[in-house]
Amino acid sequence: MDDVRAALNTNGIVFAEGLYEASDIVAINEALDPIFAAKRESKRSYATVDELITCNIIDHVLNDAIVSSFYEIIDKPKMYQFHVFEIAGRNNSPHIAGANLKGWHRDHDSAYDPVAPSHISLFVYLTNVGGDDGSFEFMPHSGRGGFTNNADAIAVQGGKGTAFYWNRHFFHRASPNRGATRRRVLKFSIQSPESPALTTSLAAASRYMANKDCARQELFGHSGGSDTDLKPKTIKYDVPSTNMRVKLDPATLLKARFKEAIGLLNNQTKQLDPYE
Repeated sequence: MDDVRAALNTNGIVFAEGLYEASDIVAINEALDPIFAAKRESKRSYATVDELITCNIIDHVLNDAIVSSFYEIIDKPKMYQFHVFEIAGRNNSPHIAGANLKGWHRDHDSAYDPVAPSHISLFVYLTNVGGDDGSFEFMPHSGRGGFTNNADAIAVQGGKGTAFYWNRHFFHRASPNRGATRRRVLKFSIQSPESPALTTSLAAASRYMANKDCARQELFGHSGGSDTDLKPKTIKYDVPSTNMRVKLDPATLLKARFKEAIGLLNNQTKQLDPYE
């Protein structure tokens, strides 16, 4: 597939091959293991971009293939999330938005634009993710309109290194991680330059990138960037097929609609979670 941007507008999710070699994933995990070993008591733990700098892995993680892909997807992209997270096993509910629609939600920082996506995330699995390991679930073609029950969806399962870009305005959820393994995921989020600035602090990363190539400088808030100096690997993009159906019970739907109505009446606004 040539036009990854168009696919992210229409289907909302695109798999990618060629971002990392298997040896890259091994090296990234080895650098992260000591960081997460100290945080294993937390159900949801993070390795921040500052820690990626400290353990000397940031350049390995943010390689040319990934940076150039961001410029394919959004003109003059801006990074606003960059971290790795782990989700503990033996959980029976999603770790994000689990109290509403069984975790299905849109990210309120995003909007639907049929021409150019405004907020895109890239997930790279750093552990194997099977059916009970908290696979990411996504509802393609849901950029417009409200939540649709009994809709086709995608459960993203795969081995270490499985990578995919997804449009944050489409309905998605993290399924419960019922298995024994802590699910580890590398996450990048980019936004269009016209979008409002978000809350995540990437100040240390911005300082680190100040002397890098123009593309990385612009990605982290410096002016005058360009992707022309990058030499990326060949990336193969593919739109995945649906492999599941979303089926929520009537009581769950009624509860969600009631909460939405109350929120509108109270004119409530949700604060941004910098890691969501």
